[in-house]
Amino acid sequence: MTEGRGSWAIEPLIEEAWAAYQEGRYQQAVAAASRAVEAGRELDDPVLLVRALHAEASTQRLMGDHAAALARYTQIMGLAQDPASSGRLDNPRAVRAIADAYWSWTSSARYLTGIPVRELFKVLDVGERWLAATGHQDWRASILSERAATHRMLGETNAAIAAAEEALAAAIRHPDDPGYTIDTHRFTLGDILRDAGRTAEAAPLYQTILDGSTSTPWSRFVAHEGLARCALDAGDTATARREARTTVLLAEPLGDIALCSSLEVQTEVYRA
Repeated sequence: MTEGRGSWAIEPLIEEAWAAYQEGRYQQAVAAASRAVEAGRELDDPVLLVRALHAEASTQRLMGDHAAALARYTQIMGLAQDPASSGRLDNPRAVRAIADAYWSWTSSARYLTGIPVRELFKVLDVGERWLAATGHQDWRASILSERAATHRMLGETNAAIAAAEEALAAAIRHPDDPGYTIDTHRFTLGDILRDAGRTAEAAPLYQTILDGSTSTPWSRFVAHEGLARCALDAGDTATARREARTTVLLAEPLGDIALCSSLEVQTEVYRA
């Protein structure tokens, strides 16, 4: 448990960051998390520092600032491996943040051209070993999802589908793991199936996200975009246009990557 003078002031900042994250107020989330990171460094409190870095990086990744997110995930993994701090990171929330850093690092790294794609499997292998060593093999779903996304990027469709299906099954078995939401696993599998021409299998995955009561703004954006592309593939222009318009509206507060993607979908739909 984290104690000491000043820690009482950092905890509310971390909670504020995550609350803003869940509500889609990403600029406010980054601002609160950044203040918590500065305070964590000043206090030399690795637990609070790791948790604050995690909140900051998670928000930056959703906003499309993958270079900044990657730097913070790297700091988290460095703290976990540094003998001077690793022994002080047995707090359950810090352990969850460290686990997340392994798969989220890979997610951000895929957007940066300076890292060879196949090299990402090595980081995922390290993450798998860390989960096994710490007794958290039931947290593998997000590692598997990142394997699926990396196979997809390499054009290895069958391997990508297999890994994504395994990831979704693992997430359903262990819904309380600290990784990606079940909705994230659904749209990852949906995207891969749609790329493979299996639109009829992909569309229900997107619709399940929208039918749920706990989906995040990002998940809803991706689901509507997926349905727009499915409708376009099926020749249903009216539905494709409706879904494409929705993606643009949802994308505006989510950052440049979301907005560019939504406009690309809308352009494809109106050219069809």
